[in-house]
Amino acid sequence: MNRDKLKIILKNLELLTKSLKEEVYADISAYEYKEISSHIGELNDYDEIFEDDD
Repeated sequence: MNRDKLKIILKNLELLTKSLKEEVYADISAYEYKEISSHIGELNDYDEIFEDDD
């Protein structure tokens, strides 16, 4: 490939990357930190969910 064609491809990739970043980061609320409980529901023990059948 010649250099001019590679430069065009590179520029198009840069523009695509920029557009993708803008789309991903457009929703700021998706990246806000929210307090997450250390336990889901009342399950505190692995054995409460999975019991061995042996």
